[in-house]
Amino acid sequence: MKSFFVVKPVREDIFEGLKVEGKPQKPKKMEYFPTLTLEELRKRRVYLLFNFPQFFYEIYSLNLPVYTEEIVRLRLTDRVNTVGYLTQPFSLFWKILKKEGNFYELSYLAIENRGLFELKNKLKGLAQAKLEGIIFLPFALARALEEEKEEVFLLYKDIGGIWIIIAKESFPLNIEFFQIDELLGVNFDEILSRLNFLKNLYYRDRNKELTKVYLFQEELKIGLEKSDFELIYQEISHPDLLYAPLSDKAFNLLPENERVLKEVIEKNYKLAFGMLLLSLIFLASGFLIRKANSQLEREIQKKEFLLRESINRLLSEYPEPKVKNFINYLEERNKLLLRPQAEEVILKIIKACQKAKITNLEIKEANNLYQISLSGEKKGDPEEINSFSEELLKEISSFMNIQQNQFEYSEEKKMIIFSLSGNLK
Repeated sequence: MKSFFVVKPVREDIFEGLKVEGKPQKPKKMEYFPTLTLEELRKRRVYLLFNFPQFFYEIYSLNLPVYTEEIVRLRLTDRVNTVGYLTQPFSLFWKILKKEGNFYELSYLAIENRGLFELKNKLKGLAQAKLEGIIFLPFALARALEEEKEEVFLLYKDIGGIWIIIAKESFPLNIEFFQIDELLGVNFDEILSRLNFLKNLYYRDRNKELTKVYLFQEELKIGLEKSDFELIYQEISHPDLLYAPLSDKAFNLLPENERVLKEVIEKNYKLAFGMLLLSLIFLASGFLIRKANSQLEREIQKKEFLLRESINRLLSEYPEPKVKNFINYLEERNKLLLRPQAEEVILKIIKACQKAKITNLEIKEANNLYQISLSGEKKGDPEEINSFSEELLKEISSFMNIQQNQFEYSEEKKMIIFSLSGNLK
């Protein structure tokens, strides 16, 4: 049975974690490990729980006459820099919660890169682990409140402090990390004061009363039992590790190219097959060239030091046919290097079609050109569909010579069905 690990850093190169057998949605067996080393995670499937407190998170509204990822990223970057919470370079992740005309309400998370990249590089580089996802700890905890229809507090003690989260229906609306002195322990008067402050602030801004506090640790339950809040104690061991693989995919902290490819492979097997086909085409091309010239390449490598001394001397040692073969090899090799990488092509197609459902993708080689046939569908009103069609053609034409395109809109289904074909530029 396939298994994977969900891990959280506890100190330098040491993690705690769960080993899960089965699928994230339907685990068959789980085993907790208080300590795991990089070597023990070597070449394993891993979900990393990220718990560093260098972050900024908020629900934010934007007025955007035209929505593009680049514009949103610029606006949010400016917002984070203006607020000034982060002092180091950071990565951004966001999700649109509501759209009305040009107004977008979204939640976004800014995470400092230093700690994030360091952990990722250790797991992928040193341990050669297969990273399935990187999940910010508060999103994993919020996932435990899927059935909660009201806004509530959620408190969780972690290394160095307490996470104070306002959540509803498994999604965090506000996140704070309240630092504590490990030697002195938790000052519950300070915690209660902070909860009351956030309660008043939330009522002022959203006219919603926060009365419930969800807890997973008995220490917090005992410390807050004299408060006026309704305490709801959940006897769940390691909820952060348990719910991490089920967290909102929009806030998977993997790099964009890895994240997008994983989402597509999970949701659209035809596109995954197209990616595999394209990869095989490129690999086959490279293999044939390497096979045909492997003997010559070995000879050239043996003589490489002579090239530095005298090109003429090197050429004099080879008969003219071999020199021609060598030149031909270099030309073919350069052609191969200039060809686009499979991952780049697939990412471009995915980004162009990210607002639609791809129903078919075919990529094949003919006359040294890569022919692409793409079809899909998207639901929406006529105005939205018109804007989508223009954006799609613009994006696709940036990397593909479009030879045929067809768009058919169904008023009854409020859906457009499109197909495009052409060759890769």
